[in-house]
Amino acid sequence: MYKLGIIGGMGPLATSELFRRIVLKTDAKFDREHIKIAILNNPSIPDRTQAIVAGGNSPVPYLNEAIADLKKLGAEYVIMPCNTAHYFVDKVDFQGLKFINMVEETLNYLKEKYNDKKIIVLSTSGTNVANVYRSKDLNISYADYMSQKSLDQFIYQIKEGYDLEAIAIRLKKMLADKSIVYVLACTELSLLKEYLKEYIIVDAMDILVLKTIEKLGYQYKK
Repeated sequence: MYKLGIIGGMGPLATSELFRRIVLKTDAKFDREHIKIAILNNPSIPDRTQAIVAGGNSPVPYLNEAIADLKKLGAEYVIMPCNTAHYFVDKVDFQGLKFINMVEETLNYLKEKYNDKKIIVLSTSGTNVANVYRSKDLNISYADYMSQKSLDQFIYQIKEGYDLEAIAIRLKKMLADKSIVYVLACTELSLLKEYLKEYIIVDAMDILVLKTIEKLGYQYKK
């Protein structure tokens, strides 16, 4: 029986980073005090952006298969470190598992902390086109056409294993205004957070980690 199931592989590096952050941020002194987690790392799940913008294969059957596998493992909660995949959540059968929605939790955090600020979502083209991050209570916008093309390139380069600091340097050229709140709304972009300390950054992966630890009844390490 597992307390938490992670639908991973979208992509593998982001999945491993999510697990790393959960471990680091769980207030535990011994192995047995950590969360019991089952990670399904399935990189065969179809590209979510291609499904949205180009009519590619839907990831939904694969997500439903992952839920079924986690159900067999006795998972109670489920999360997935892919912002774009959250577009398909309404079509997924969670079979009674408690889903912690990264997008909803991040929007709630933004409402609490930055409801008076301009917010720009840095994401995949799929998240952008589908307007996955939307709220009538927040001043949210997405990257323009040319900036989005660059973001997509950065995301796929991170998946390929390019140097993160070099990509972050290129990303910084797009982030001119330091008064804007930038949301890292792609879990590949979450890997660049440590290089963006001079900006107001809200990392959706960090919010997911915080809320997962809290909702599962564990203590979050400040």
